[in-house]
Amino acid sequence: MSGLWRVAVGCALMHGVSGAQYIIDKTVVDFGLFNTVTCPSGYTLNNVDLNDGAGGRYIYMCYKYTTVTVGGSNPNMAQWVYVRGSSPPTCPAGYVQTGSDINIGAGSGYIYLCMKYVPFSYTSFYSSCKCATSTPSGYTLFDGTNLNPSGYSTYEYCITSSITTPAPTPLPTPIPTPLPTPIPTPLPTPIPTPLPTPIPTPLPTPI
Repeated sequence: MSGLWRVAVGCALMHGVSGAQYIIDKTVVDFGLFNTVTCPSGYTLNNVDLNDGAGGRYIYMCYKYTTVTVGGSNPNMAQWVYVRGSSPPTCPAGYVQTGSDINIGAGSGYIYLCMKYVPFSYTSFYSSCKCATSTPSGYTLFDGTNLNPSGYSTYEYCITSSITTPAPTPLPTPIPTPLPTPIPTPLPTPIPTPLPTPIPTPLPTPI
């Protein structure tokens, strides 16, 4: 059965400009049969078991955020899709499966998270996505993929936002540096023309 999927663009929650965040990565973590929940270092736990009520393993979503540097260099943002099928589905071209099968042990097919990373964009990005059984305040449904079809139906919800970057402050018109007053080149001291050596008048020859 071919996988069904829809793209999510990782993005940021606006708190003015200062403190805006966006998602740079996410992963599905399988905590096995014991609910000892720990995300990888640097990731934030979404504290909802994606197999709750399904009798499968403990599965959680972990998100990784960074803060926007306005006008500076920002890491790539995450882009993701969910694929599902009765047999292991394939990620779309350019995407790579990450983490565990979201539906592992629940007996109702496969659900995979597929990731890729794209340059950060100020114009459209998600922040603070959540997996929940009902819509959190301020969030909208991502794509309608039921991440827990055998248990308590759970969906992903996200906040979409953008940042208007401030126009650069124009540089002041530089005041031209005045040219220095030229120092006149001194005239060379003239060399006096030597007077001619006088020719002596010969004395008369004596008689």
